[in-house]
Amino acid sequence: LPFRAEYAKSNRSCCRSCRSTISKDSLRLARMVQSPYFDGKIPHWYHSHCFFMCIRALSTSDVYGFDNLRWNDQEIIRGKSGEQLATKTGTSAAVRTNGRSDETDSGTSRKRKGRPPKGDSKRAKQDESEDCSSLQEQTQFVWKIRDHLHENVKTTALKQLMKWNDQTYRKGGKSALLA
Repeated sequence: LPFRAEYAKSNRSCCRSCRSTISKDSLRLARMVQSPYFDGKIPHWYHSHCFFMCIRALSTSDVYGFDNLRWNDQEIIRGKSGEQLATKTGTSAAVRTNGRSDETDSGTSRKRKGRPPKGDSKRAKQDESEDCSSLQEQTQFVWKIRDHLHENVKTTALKQLMKWNDQTYRKGGKSALLA
């Protein structure tokens, strides 16, 4: 994927746009570029507000780690990229389409450009709204648990818990364990 999003693990990374440090636990976005030293890609990190001044087109499906972000940060990225979801609370929303949608009319399959299905637009919007609100609740619940574990459980206990559940842990402190 050409882009990456995560919370800064330390305050050692610098923004490629403004050249200032990105503070620990703040949202940072990267453009993945070819490394000049080895056969692979490396991230060029940006502050979340600096990223959208430099990078124009962005789809959330092109961002590695997008689903691991807090809901508010996901909404910020969706808003800046032009992708939006219908939410229960009425905040803005249209999932960006690529100009085509597959639909069936009277048993025949054909493609329409940018138009919703006949008669199903209310139901589709309601389903999309329900999906979005359940996704929002799920994301907030997961982050509530992660924050609680981060504040109240020691690192050694987290490592033992992961070992008992046959999971491997990464080095890098609690934030790496909870990632």
